[in-house]
Amino acid sequence: MVSLFRSNCHVLVVEDEYVLAYQLKTALEGEGVTVLGPVASEADARAAIERAEQVDGVVLDLNLGGRITYGLADYLLAKDIPFLFATGYDESAIAMRYRHVPYTQKPVSAAFVASALGCGSAK
Repeated sequence: MVSLFRSNCHVLVVEDEYVLAYQLKTALEGEGVTVLGPVASEADARAAIERAEQVDGVVLDLNLGGRITYGLADYLLAKDIPFLFATGYDESAIAMRYRHVPYTQKPVSAAFVASALGCGSAK
């Protein structure tokens, strides 16, 4: 089977809905991705990034525990780490200053992650 992802891709999953987090983790691992997390808070996400030797991208839930994750988005932008927003809402829920960031409605597909984070395999 040919993977959607290039080899040695490390993706952090930041999602507070347990079932969705583990469905995505399983799908990504099935494609050969090293999944960091999942984690369910901004603090845990920052800690995971600081501990990791490699982070190629982040799947970021737009809303963690009722709080919008723009602080973590700014952190990722400052560190030049590619990310995408995962949300249960449409694009209008995302502030204008983040409209350049890829987003998808949940559930998140592994194919979208590969494409949006730029860690897809070269075919």
